[in-house]
Amino acid sequence: MPGFLVLIAAGAGFIVLSHGAAFGTLPVTGFLESVTRAISPTTAGRIKDVSVTLGQEVKAGDVLAQLDTRQLEAKKDELTASLAKAQAQLEAQRGIQDLQVMRAELWALRFRAEEQSARAELEALKQEMQTLDSLSGEHLVSAIQVVETLRKKQSVNARVQMYDEASARGQAGLSKWGGFKLSHSRAVAERLAPYELSMRSIEAEIHQVEISIEDATLKAPTDGRIAAILHRSGEVITVGVEVITLVTGRPGAVVVTAPEKIASTLGLGSRLRVRRPGFFRQPVEGVVIELSPSIDQAPLRAWASPSAPMWGRRLVIQTTALAGMLPGEAVYVQF
Repeated sequence: MPGFLVLIAAGAGFIVLSHGAAFGTLPVTGFLESVTRAISPTTAGRIKDVSVTLGQEVKAGDVLAQLDTRQLEAKKDELTASLAKAQAQLEAQRGIQDLQVMRAELWALRFRAEEQSARAELEALKQEMQTLDSLSGEHLVSAIQVVETLRKKQSVNARVQMYDEASARGQAGLSKWGGFKLSHSRAVAERLAPYELSMRSIEAEIHQVEISIEDATLKAPTDGRIAAILHRSGEVITVGVEVITLVTGRPGAVVVTAPEKIASTLGLGSRLRVRRPGFFRQPVEGVVIELSPSIDQAPLRAWASPSAPMWGRRLVIQTTALAGMLPGEAVYVQF
């Protein structure tokens, strides 16, 4: 009888210690999903204030720490003053360039008027030469008069050719078709373009400083808890230095490595049992929502012995019955 009782006790102990898997695959340790995020600044500076404490729960967008922005604010003020100066220069140049373009247009108009006058004079001389040629045959005009008129015609013709060449090359503000190359407003706009580019450059610098000021406020990118505060108020840090560690995870998401011998039987949508540690805990059902395509080594915490590495297929199980557990907390998964 005592030996029989010992055998029953040993069997019951094996069932309890194996979490009910006396005749199947032993449970494997899984962990609530834990994602660690490093909160770092994108600009160097001195920490002005850390507004969170270790273990504090935060929401996405909550302010975690603030860098000193006095130098950035001073630079922004300086750039704002430079922008106002550039705007004033632009307005002053607008009137100056408008007057200069108008003066250039008047010279171009004068050039056009002289050109038209020369063409009209050339046409008149051509007609006069035709008349003189007909009269000279009848000896009604002198040869001197004919020569003088021919000289005038050649002189005016040379002027007209000069106007044609200037218009063909676009000189004197005129195109080869006789019109102005640019409208008044467009000509003024082209002259003011360098001043406007200078303004836009300063505006871009101001925008960059505003981004730096905004980045000086370290905010939580997602919901989670403060896992570590690595730097405190008054410390000077460089770009990329981790100031706060934020830990988060999807509620009810369990990361586990399935034993290699059953890895190929699992798929998305497979239903498994998940149980919290402790005696008399009832298992709950979970669904596989993510599945690794390869066999990997399990985390050291999941090994049965530090000297016996475990290999398997990593997967994520989703269940709604594990509320209140901390990220990284262990559970048992029965396959």
